[in-house]
Amino acid sequence: MLFWRQDGKSLRLAHFDLLGLFVLHPGRSALWAGGQHTAFARMQNLFDTNSYSDEDRVRTERYLAEKSRTELSAGIDNYDDYLKALGMKAVCAPFDAFHIPRIAQLTQRSNQFNLRTVRYSEQEIEEIAANPRYVTRYYTLRDRFGEHGLIAVVILEKRENELFVNEWLMSCRVLKRGMEQYPGGNR
Repeated sequence: MLFWRQDGKSLRLAHFDLLGLFVLHPGRSALWAGGQHTAFARMQNLFDTNSYSDEDRVRTERYLAEKSRTELSAGIDNYDDYLKALGMKAVCAPFDAFHIPRIAQLTQRSNQFNLRTVRYSEQEIEEIAANPRYVTRYYTLRDRFGEHGLIAVVILEKRENELFVNEWLMSCRVLKRGMEQYPGGNR
């Protein structure tokens, strides 16, 4: 377990294990004084993750773009005018090999706008994409400040005279941008 606290007065790193508590204090630790506290934390495997996609690599850029969006919204009173000022462009397409890792990752991570909360592996997504019984769509979104990346997934299952919504999920970072009204890509 890792606690990394920065409150303007102190920064502490605590590592808990079965043997007890290890705390690095600023100014009182050779690791801290040498600037090695981050390397130390990494050596303890405190930042392991099950998967790491291209989406994860560009996250910092997205945070900076979001700051610009927030600044833009502060100067616009009408939300519809704000959406227009963003100059959003969406892409809707069937699943493809390039996007399958991110699609699987979204099914495993998204909870806030996830119709059925079914978790899929990459292999399961590949099988669904190859099966003619399914209609699959992924959605990307960009605006004048940058890419939101892959932000929504829809999996429809063909059943006799209907399409069953097997999965519909969206990343929370694009809620209230109108994408929830765009599931068929006909807009």
